[in-house]
Amino acid sequence: MKKQLYFWAACVCMALSFSACSLMDQDFDETLIIGTWTVDGNSTDHWRFDAGGTGASWDEADDVTEEEAQAFSWSISGSELTIIHQIGMTGQDAIPKSYKLTELTDTHMTFKDTTTGNSTSLTKIR
Repeated sequence: MKKQLYFWAACVCMALSFSACSLMDQDFDETLIIGTWTVDGNSTDHWRFDAGGTGASWDEADDVTEEEAQAFSWSISGSELTIIHQIGMTGQDAIPKSYKLTELTDTHMTFKDTTTGNSTSLTKIR
């Protein structure tokens, strides 16, 4: 009986140690985010991530061009993508948003809004 208890305790410990690996944050290569992306299913919604942590977003469906885009700054730490949108006439007001990256390759990106839980997938176009 005692041997069986030790066996099952060892099985539980092994199962917990293997599942803990999947709970750790994944590190993403931030150089992969550099470029212009469109939201999957909405080819008019664009996000441009520039080197140095700046970028811009615009939606052509709202008759907004890249030159008129809303500026933002961005950073990646582990799997956390933080985007700070500069708003207002001077761009001095800021709205920070936090996302959890679940995929980032040289052609595809998916992130989840940590507030709403909504996921967004994008495809790199250039």
